[in-house]
Amino acid sequence: MQSTGEVIGIAVDPRVAMAKALTGAALIPPRAGAGEPPLALLSIADRDKWGLADLGRALVRAGYRLAATGGTRALLEQAGIEGIAPVAKLGAEPVGDEVGILELIASGPVRLVVNTPTPRSGPVRDAADIRHATIAEGILCFTSIETGVAAAEALDPAVVDGIATVRSI
Repeated sequence: MQSTGEVIGIAVDPRVAMAKALTGAALIPPRAGAGEPPLALLSIADRDKWGLADLGRALVRAGYRLAATGGTRALLEQAGIEGIAPVAKLGAEPVGDEVGILELIASGPVRLVVNTPTPRSGPVRDAADIRHATIAEGILCFTSIETGVAAAEALDPAVVDGIATVRSI
């Protein structure tokens, strides 16, 4: 069972439970479908990198393209995930083919953000700016690796059929 805020999703499969909870909170993650696949933007603190490979694989399985900041991108590539668009951290000048993180959010293709900030004051302010940008664009944003992984696994196409099943409490 997973819950999000004031809603709950009940199912034997935790992925289905999370998908129900997200739907109940009106946080319906976009699903891959016709047209260009949606883009997931990842910027993960070092302390949370333990879950990065699972997060990346689940998003790719759900049909997402990935964009990531430098360290996050390097670890995803080490995990065998390819084709990750490079993104400059907030406040850093983009280098080469990098795009600024706020510019990418505002440009339109990003449909999901997972940003886990470090507890230092600069990164916390940066995370607030990223959250504000996602809110302004109506983009789903997760700030913990556990919730990001659970939500990404809930996007698995095999989960869709289970969302409509009802169980009594």
